[in-house]
Amino acid sequence: ETVACQVVVNCAGPFAAELDLLFQAASGGGGGARRLPLLNEVHAKGVLRDVRGVVPSTAPMMIWQDAVDLGWSENERDELRAMGGFEASLASSLPAGAHFRPYG
Repeated sequence: ETVACQVVVNCAGPFAAELDLLFQAASGGGGGARRLPLLNEVHAKGVLRDVRGVVPSTAPMMIWQDAVDLGWSENERDELRAMGGFEASLASSLPAGAHFRPYG
């Protein structure tokens, strides 16, 4: 069955590449269907113990609209950069959209 549409939203998560292959096969393999520009982004989760009780357990989820600087010292930033990979990215500000919520 064929469904005519102008846009396809691929919500296949880790199976996005396989879904792209299905699109290619359904289109005859190269007769007009383009490969999807797939991009993976690192999404990390950290759990911090709030020993000072700064964030009330009833606080709502908070989402920052601006970049967030984590306040590392220059020495700490150098150490993070030396680690490479994801850790090195933490030496920079977090982009807008960083969020947190109380745990528990």
